[in-house]
Amino acid sequence: MTRVACALAALALIGCERAPSPAGPSSPAAPAQAAAARADLRPVVAARIAELEAQLAAPALPALDAARLEQIDGLLETMAGAEERLKRAAREDLRALGATSVARLGERLDDASASSAVRIAAAQALGELDHPLAARVLLTRLAAGRFTRDPDPWLRAHCAWRLGMGTQDWVVPGLLLCLRYETNNEAVIYIARALAHHRNYSGLDALYVVSREDPGDNLRQAALGALSELATAAGFADPAELYRAWKGGDERLGDAPFSAAHELEVWRILKLFGEWQLRPVDDGRFVLSLEHHKVTPLLVAALDDENRYVRVHAAQCLERLGGRAASAGPRLLELIDDPQMSEQVMLALGALRYAAAEPALLERASPARTLEIRMSATQALGAMGLASSEPRLRAHLADKLPRDLRAATLAALVGCAPANVSLPEARELRAFMLGGEVDSALPELALDAWLVHRASVDDGSRATLDAWRAIKGADSRQRVVERAAVLDAVLGA
Repeated sequence: MTRVACALAALALIGCERAPSPAGPSSPAAPAQAAAARADLRPVVAARIAELEAQLAAPALPALDAARLEQIDGLLETMAGAEERLKRAAREDLRALGATSVARLGERLDDASASSAVRIAAAQALGELDHPLAARVLLTRLAAGRFTRDPDPWLRAHCAWRLGMGTQDWVVPGLLLCLRYETNNEAVIYIARALAHHRNYSGLDALYVVSREDPGDNLRQAALGALSELATAAGFADPAELYRAWKGGDERLGDAPFSAAHELEVWRILKLFGEWQLRPVDDGRFVLSLEHHKVTPLLVAALDDENRYVRVHAAQCLERLGGRAASAGPRLLELIDDPQMSEQVMLALGALRYAAAEPALLERASPARTLEIRMSATQALGAMGLASSEPRLRAHLADKLPRDLRAATLAALVGCAPANVSLPEARELRAFMLGGEVDSALPELALDAWLVHRASVDDGSRATLDAWRAIKGADSRQRVVERAAVLDAVLGA
């Protein structure tokens, strides 16, 4: 895993501010027992892919003769020269050739024997064509480092730069995947800029990481400059405000291109969810979870696909989108008793903070339900964070609960009413974090949120929170031991 990817995982662990709870209609009545297998399923994904592929089909381009290939090579050499007037003329001539020049430009882009100036000129020419075929070549070259050792990371940065200058918004999923695996921080900066050009701000996390951790001052400053420029261009006072707006699905970021070609890329990822290759599924969930909120209707539609795995993974993506998927709340609530994905649906409702789902979730957290349903409902209520959930959740603590459910209930209480969590309850969460009997992630996240609350009302607790968050080791076993020691000053353990 790359430095940026590791740091992004750490950022996910410590969490971010919750999005505002979206308004919604009153909760519809939900059946007490699990619904029967659905009869309304259909090949949603396959049908839409076929429709869009027919709509976007393009005629084949003619092969170029030797004279035209020589012309393109000459124009690239001119673009690589020093005379500005001649360079401008060569660029205009290449633009006039249009998509017919793409294949040759791609060959020169990949030609390791060509000068760096010629290869940069090829990237520039491809970007200025602003054509799907040209963008595909640039995106393929940008992804080269994922598959083989690429000796020219600087060229990936140039390709990312050019992908952020046109109207080919369908490259966003590919850019997001490249962001996950990119090891060159200069390329990371340009990928983040390209995403922002297409109104996707999921590259902000990576820019923050580079600004703090790159060993070179130049790239740290470049990342800080990018953060400032992107915030200003989007109309926000500072990068932190833009970051909160993006994570929370702020309406000010509602406008974004989402072409039919972009939609087709999303459907193709959804199709992969129905296959058995684990890496594409994992990559696909990563990409769609970082998409613009305009992906939400597509994910909602996929909840009716005939393939069970497509449905479940679509619900997982909605969960990870959080506030950006707020509009999915009503449909998810209708599916809360789907026997094949009810647990995932509940987790998504919690992440979306869809308040209208609270009564249904409280009922499913009751002793009348199975342990699996109670766990998911309890975690969803904690993620939703409504103070009105506290009394019912706290009442469950009087029962003899399985360890996992007790830990989840205590964690949910932190989400709903952190001010009311007692020191003995926090000590119990600390014990769960260290004990090895339950997954340490849930109590660790809950204790992080508890410390955040304490720091917000008690200046003396800020140092404890800072010390806790300064411990970021990738080894969770060592990290929780070190974090527990930090807690001892507060808990008196």
